[in-house]
Amino acid sequence: MEPTEALSSDLIREHAYDLWGRHYRPEGYELQVWFMAERELKVGRRAKVEPSVATELRAST
Repeated sequence: MEPTEALSSDLIREHAYDLWGRHYRPEGYELQVWFMAERELKVGRRAKVEPSVATELRAST
């Protein structure tokens, strides 16, 4: 997958569902979980293209 390609809503939905389950299925956090999933997928995609991004993210936490 090219880094410039848009993330599909299906891919985001699958990742969001996984995150939601791992966080004990909280009610009322649909948008937060969706945006978290989208952000994680974008960062993961960038890290594949730019390995220094993953290093920077780890250093900032």
